[in-house]
Formats: sequence, C-alpha cells, structure tokens
Amino acid sequence: MRQILHLEIDLVGMERVVPLENSPAGDAWVCLSPVGDTVALIAEADASTIRFWDLQTGKTVGQPIVSGAGFYTSNAHIGGFSPDGRHFVAGANDGRVTVCDVATGRQTLQLGPMRESRFKFVGYSPDGSRIGTAQAALGDVQLLD
Repeated sequence: MRQILHLEIDLVGMERVVPLENSPAGDAWVCLSPVGDTVALIAEADASTIRFWDLQTGKTVGQPIVSGAGFYTSNAHIGGFSPDGRHFVAGANDGRVTVCDVATGRQTLQLGPMRESRFKFVGYSPDGSRIGTAQAALGDVQLLD
C-alpha cells in the first residue's frame, strides 16, 4: 500500500491540501516551481529519481529524471526550476549537472562530472541565464552560462 503525500500550501491565509498520486512514503526533498503549478520531489528511499506532480490535479507530470549515482543529500538544495518553470536542473552525487524539460522529462543538457564531491546547492539564477553550483567538500561556487 502506497502512502499519499499531502502538500500543504498557505496562499494568503488559504490552505489547500493536494494529494499527490503514487507519491513515495518517507522523508523527501521537495521544490515548488516559481509559477506554483508543479512540485518536484526526491524521496530518500528512491534517491536516484526526481518526479514531478501537477498541483492542480495531483497527477504526475512528464517522465522522472533518473541518475544511477542518486540525487538525495540531506540538508542540501540539489536542484531547482528555471524561472519560467519549464526546466529543472539537478546535481547528482557523482558531480554531474543535468537539465531536463519538466513536461517531457527529456534531458536537454548534461555537464560534468564537475568535480568529485556531492552538491550542497544547484539552481538557476533569477533571470535563468546561469546555473550555480556549490559542492560540499570544496567550499566554492561555480557559475555556468
């Protein structure tokens, strides 16, 4: 039996509970799109997969992003949506950075491995023109055009 994750969003004092279809049980890392219509989730139990859900319907969107090296790192921000919400960038535990189309799950870009270290941060700049990364053991930040 699968548990349903309920995402609670406070929108100007209004609460909305959205049951996410076939969501994994247990601890997870989540990221809300800037548009507010999609959520990305990486479950600790299935750390090699990022899945997306439509917040209006609770149904999955596109295909999941999969990495044999895994994505989940506790206390890390290892991915994020582009400012328009159409793309998602993720940093895998093997130092690779992957950009995918959210609607289809199709990989549009893969870089790396950047270095031999897990990411502490991967995300887009506010205007979407760059991707920033920071890796745990290295203590520096890289900006990718």
